[in-house]
Parts: sequence; C-alpha cells; structure tokens
Amino acid sequence: MTLIGLMVAVSILGILAAIASPNCTEHVRRGYRTDARGMMTEAAQQLERFRSVNGRDDQDTAGAAFALPAALRTSPRDGNRVRYNISLVASSLTANGYVLQDCWER
Repeated sequence: MTLIGLMVAVSILGILAAIASPNCTEHVRRGYRTDARGMMTEAAQQLERFRSVNGRDDQDTAGAAFALPAALRTSPRDGNRVRYNISLVASSLTANGYVLQDCWER
C-alpha cells in the first residue's frame, strides 16, 4: 500500500464517521426521550390511582398532600446519569387536575 492509498482510506473512514455520529447520537437521545415518556405515563397512572382511591388529586382523605414517589422523579430509573427530571407542578395540583413536566438534564 502506498501513502496515498492509506490517506484515501483514512479520509473515507473519516467521512463515514462524520455521517454516522450525528445519527447515532440522535438515536440515543430518542431512546432517552421514550424512557422519559414512559416514566411520565407511570407518574400519571400513579396520580389516577391516587384520585380513584381518594376522590381528588391534591390530597388524600386524611389531608396529606400527594407527592410523586422518588422512583418516578428521574429518568432513567437505573441510577446512572440522570437525563430527565420529572416533577409535578405544585401550582397546578388541584382537587380536579395536575400538570406533569419533564426537564432535560445536559
């Protein structure tokens, strides 16, 4: 192999890497987003179960306020680097409704 042939091979590999890297990053980001959506769905289901037992979203029959379980506050759940924080917007929690939000951690 000559030096020119080696340089051509390296440049082709560089071009392929430049094309593949953004696609791979976007695919991983979509996976994190899908996981966060699943966590928010679980949080909404938790709130709906709370409402079906207590008749309202903000507090139980004894007057204790609802709080999201710790396992539903971050995504991914496995404890590695947190990608999303999931929270219940306190000002939105009323007897008849709630708002869940997620925040992307960089």
